[in-house]
Amino acid sequence: MSKLRLGDPINGTVGKPMGGRRFQIESRDAPKEWKVELHAHKPDLIEPGMHTTFWVSRIVPVKTSIVVRDGDYGRLPISEAMSKRYVAAIRAFLDDKFDGDKLADLRAMGTHVDTQDSADWLTVWRLLAEPETGPLKELVNMLTELRDARKTDPERAAEIRDAVVALWGDRLRQAHNRLTT
Repeated sequence: MSKLRLGDPINGTVGKPMGGRRFQIESRDAPKEWKVELHAHKPDLIEPGMHTTFWVSRIVPVKTSIVVRDGDYGRLPISEAMSKRYVAAIRAFLDDKFDGDKLADLRAMGTHVDTQDSADWLTVWRLLAEPETGPLKELVNMLTELRDARKTDPERAAEIRDAVVALWGDRLRQAHNRLTT
Protein backbone atom coordinates (compact mmCIF):
# COMPACT_ATOMS: atom_id res chain seq x y z
CA MET A 1 0.00 0.00 0.00
CA SER A 2 1.33 3.41 -0.90
CA LYS A 3 1.08 6.23 1.59
CA LEU A 4 -2.41 7.73 1.78
CA ARG A 5 -2.87 11.48 1.44
CA LEU A 6 -5.81 13.80 1.98
CA GLY A 7 -8.23 13.53 -0.92
CA ASP A 8 -7.07 10.06 -1.98
CA PRO A 9 -9.76 7.54 -2.86
CA ILE A 10 -10.10 4.55 -0.55
CA ASN A 11 -12.28 1.50 -1.16
CA GLY A 12 -14.14 0.04 1.75
CA THR A 13 -17.11 -1.80 3.12
CA VAL A 14 -19.43 -0.12 5.60
CA GLY A 15 -19.44 -1.85 8.97
CA LYS A 16 -21.55 -1.04 11.98
CA PRO A 17 -22.91 2.43 12.75
CA MET A 18 -21.03 4.38 15.44
CA GLY A 19 -23.74 6.93 16.12
CA GLY A 20 -24.80 10.04 14.29
CA ARG A 21 -23.12 10.28 10.92
CA ARG A 22 -20.27 7.93 11.78
CA PHE A 23 -19.72 4.37 10.55
CA GLN A 24 -16.90 1.85 10.81
CA ILE A 25 -15.27 1.03 7.48
CA GLU A 26 -13.30 -2.07 6.61
CA SER A 27 -10.66 -1.32 3.98
CA ARG A 28 -7.65 -3.13 2.57
CA ASP A 29 -6.40 0.24 1.31
CA ALA A 30 -5.69 1.41 4.88
CA PRO A 31 -2.50 0.49 6.73
CA LYS A 32 -2.80 -2.71 8.77
CA GLU A 33 -4.19 -2.20 12.27
CA TRP A 34 -5.53 1.27 11.41
CA LYS A 35 -9.15 2.17 12.04
CA VAL A 36 -11.15 3.74 9.22
CA GLU A 37 -14.19 5.81 10.13
CA LEU A 38 -16.73 7.29 7.74
CA HIS A 39 -18.17 10.72 8.54
CA ALA A 40 -21.09 10.57 6.17
CA HIS A 41 -22.42 13.66 4.45
CA LYS A 42 -25.61 11.79 3.63
CA PRO A 43 -25.94 9.10 6.34
CA ASP A 44 -29.42 8.10 5.16
CA LEU A 45 -27.78 6.66 2.01
CA ILE A 46 -25.27 4.54 3.95
CA GLU A 47 -26.06 0.92 4.79
CA PRO A 48 -23.91 -1.72 6.55
CA GLY A 49 -22.38 -4.10 4.02
CA MET A 50 -22.32 -1.46 1.30
CA HIS A 51 -19.05 -1.49 -0.67
CA THR A 52 -17.97 1.78 -2.27
CA THR A 53 -15.16 4.27 -2.75
CA PHE A 54 -14.74 7.05 -0.18
CA TRP A 55 -12.10 9.76 0.06
CA VAL A 56 -9.59 10.49 2.82
CA SER A 57 -10.38 13.65 4.80
CA ARG A 58 -8.20 13.23 7.88
CA ILE A 59 -5.22 11.09 8.84
CA VAL A 60 -4.43 10.82 12.55
CA PRO A 61 -1.19 8.83 13.00
CA VAL A 62 -1.24 9.20 16.80
CA LYS A 63 -4.60 7.39 16.90
CA THR A 64 -3.78 5.15 13.91
CA SER A 65 -7.02 6.25 12.33
CA ILE A 66 -8.27 7.59 9.04
CA VAL A 67 -11.46 9.57 8.54
CA VAL A 68 -13.13 9.21 5.16
CA ARG A 69 -16.06 11.00 3.53
CA ASP A 70 -18.73 10.09 1.04
CA GLY A 71 -19.80 12.33 -1.83
CA ASP A 72 -18.04 15.44 -3.09
CA TYR A 73 -18.84 17.92 -0.31
CA GLY A 74 -15.47 19.22 0.90
CA ARG A 75 -13.62 18.60 -2.33
CA LEU A 76 -15.66 20.68 -4.73
CA PRO A 77 -13.95 23.34 -6.87
CA ILE A 78 -13.71 26.85 -5.51
CA SER A 79 -16.70 28.80 -6.80
CA GLU A 80 -16.14 31.75 -9.10
CA ALA A 81 -17.46 34.12 -6.43
CA MET A 82 -15.13 32.76 -3.73
CA SER A 83 -12.21 32.66 -6.14
CA LYS A 84 -12.63 36.41 -6.75
CA ARG A 85 -12.82 37.07 -3.02
CA TYR A 86 -9.73 34.97 -2.31
CA VAL A 87 -7.77 36.72 -5.09
CA ALA A 88 -8.78 40.14 -3.74
CA ALA A 89 -7.95 39.15 -0.16
CA ILE A 90 -4.52 37.73 -1.01
CA ARG A 91 -3.57 40.66 -3.25
CA ALA A 92 -4.71 43.25 -0.69
CA PHE A 93 -2.89 41.46 2.12
CA LEU A 94 0.38 41.12 0.20
CA ASP A 95 0.16 44.78 -0.89
CA ASP A 96 -0.59 45.82 2.71
CA LYS A 97 -3.85 47.46 1.60
CA PHE A 98 -6.34 45.16 3.28
CA ASP A 99 -9.44 45.96 5.30
CA GLY A 100 -11.41 43.88 7.77
CA ASP A 101 -13.42 42.10 5.07
CA LYS A 102 -10.33 41.10 3.07
CA LEU A 103 -8.63 39.91 6.24
CA ALA A 104 -11.73 37.88 7.13
CA ASP A 105 -11.70 36.21 3.69
CA LEU A 106 -8.02 35.35 4.01
CA ARG A 107 -8.56 33.97 7.51
CA ALA A 108 -11.57 31.98 6.26
CA MET A 109 -9.32 30.13 3.82
CA GLY A 110 -7.42 28.70 6.78
CA THR A 111 -10.37 28.14 9.09
CA HIS A 112 -12.41 26.29 6.47
CA VAL A 113 -9.51 23.92 5.85
CA ASP A 114 -8.91 23.43 9.57
CA THR A 115 -12.55 22.76 10.41
CA GLN A 116 -13.37 21.03 7.10
CA ASP A 117 -16.68 22.86 7.04
CA SER A 118 -16.92 24.22 3.53
CA ALA A 119 -17.71 22.63 0.19
CA ASP A 120 -14.21 23.44 -1.13
CA TRP A 121 -11.93 22.99 1.90
CA LEU A 122 -9.77 20.28 0.27
CA THR A 123 -9.35 22.39 -2.87
CA VAL A 124 -8.33 25.39 -0.73
CA TRP A 125 -5.88 23.18 1.21
CA ARG A 126 -4.28 22.15 -2.08
CA LEU A 127 -4.28 25.78 -3.24
CA LEU A 128 -2.30 26.69 -0.09
CA ALA A 129 0.31 24.05 -1.00
CA GLU A 130 -1.05 21.38 1.37
CA PRO A 131 0.09 22.80 4.72
CA GLU A 132 0.40 20.63 7.80
CA THR A 133 -2.18 21.19 10.54
CA GLY A 134 0.20 22.97 12.94
CA PRO A 135 1.37 25.71 10.57
CA LEU A 136 -2.18 26.17 9.27
CA LYS A 137 -3.51 26.71 12.80
CA GLU A 138 -0.62 29.13 13.39
CA LEU A 139 -1.68 31.12 10.30
CA VAL A 140 -5.27 31.31 11.52
CA ASN A 141 -4.10 32.37 15.00
CA MET A 142 -1.80 35.04 13.57
CA LEU A 143 -4.57 36.43 11.37
CA THR A 144 -6.93 36.46 14.37
CA GLU A 145 -4.31 38.32 16.40
CA LEU A 146 -3.79 40.72 13.48
CA ARG A 147 -7.53 41.38 13.28
CA ASP A 148 -7.58 42.28 16.99
CA ALA A 149 -4.35 44.32 16.91
CA ARG A 150 -5.52 46.44 13.96
CA LYS A 151 -8.08 48.06 16.26
CA THR A 152 -5.79 48.89 19.16
CA ASP A 153 -2.10 48.62 18.25
CA PRO A 154 -1.11 49.53 14.68
CA GLU A 155 2.59 48.85 15.33
CA ARG A 156 1.86 45.35 16.59
CA ALA A 157 -0.48 44.80 13.64
CA ALA A 158 2.31 45.72 11.22
CA GLU A 159 4.68 43.28 12.95
CA ILE A 160 2.15 40.47 12.74
CA ARG A 161 1.40 41.17 9.08
CA ASP A 162 5.12 41.15 8.29
CA ALA A 163 5.52 37.84 10.13
CA VAL A 164 2.64 36.31 8.17
CA VAL A 165 4.15 37.50 4.89
CA ALA A 166 7.54 36.07 5.92
CA LEU A 167 6.03 32.67 6.75
CA TRP A 168 3.23 32.47 4.18
CA GLY A 169 4.06 35.01 1.46
CA ASP A 170 5.37 32.47 -1.06
CA ARG A 171 2.37 30.18 -0.62
CA LEU A 172 -0.04 33.10 -0.87
CA ARG A 173 1.65 34.39 -4.05
CA GLN A 174 1.48 30.91 -5.58
CA ALA A 175 -2.20 30.60 -4.58
CA HIS A 176 -2.91 34.01 -6.12
CA ASN A 177 -1.16 32.98 -9.34
CA ARG A 178 -3.09 29.70 -9.55
CA LEU A 179 -6.39 31.50 -9.05
CA THR A 180 -5.66 34.13 -11.70
CA THR A 181 -4.27 31.90 -14.47
